[in-house]
Amino acid sequence: MDIICLKLSVTNCYLLRIGKRYLLVDTGYERDLNIFKQELRKNSVDIKDIKYIFLTHHHNDHSGLVNFLVESNNSISVIMHKYSAEALLTGKNVDLLREEKRGVPNKRVRFILVIRKKLKSSWTSTFPAYKIRNIDIIVEGDNVSILQKIGIEGKIVYTPGHTKGDISLILDNGSCFCGDSAMNNPIVNILGAKNMTIGIEELDEYYNSWLILLENGSTTIYPAHGKPFNAKKLKQNIGRIRALVPAPDIMLKY
Repeated sequence: MDIICLKLSVTNCYLLRIGKRYLLVDTGYERDLNIFKQELRKNSVDIKDIKYIFLTHHHNDHSGLVNFLVESNNSISVIMHKYSAEALLTGKNVDLLREEKRGVPNKRVRFILVIRKKLKSSWTSTFPAYKIRNIDIIVEGDNVSILQKIGIEGKIVYTPGHTKGDISLILDNGSCFCGDSAMNNPIVNILGAKNMTIGIEELDEYYNSWLILLENGSTTIYPAHGKPFNAKKLKQNIGRIRALVPAPDIMLKY
């Protein structure tokens, strides 16, 4: 399957070709509109060519352009988890920096985030609210039939941890589009949170979702942040997360 990466300000969005139409994985920030349009033009894709949006979760760097896209093309169906649908109605997100026992992988990452928040007052946990429509598709767990109906050989897998509503799209060829369920940010890697995201609602669930990605045949991770990487890196780094969330019974599998 053809995979087109749209590189926005901080988010990688992906277009998967379905015949003459496309499924778009995530949308980027609302402020990324001009970059998004440029990326579409560069790849000779029109907004009218997008048939589906797959939201890995509701955060503003992933859902910011949903309203614009469905207003520009009202035939687009948005695929999301029910928890993301609930969150999108509010326009607000959990402030992970206020969480003492969860929220960030380690103290070094927390320190960087606190400094960033102080220096950049515009960095908030809000996002454009979105009201679910009849043609949108709500997922409550793992699902294969939705992609089959669309014409994509693969499955939707529930991968919570970063948020309650995280879902990943895994193609039969092993290509995995997981949003922030895994990341490849060089700075975060250096800070000791290799392949982890910077904000995590539940560390134990995040850890377990890596195992879920591996168990469901992921071979190449296409993250929302950073370059694609071999899924074996998740396997290699599971031991590092084990110090945060001991799970020896699961570790024996790998």
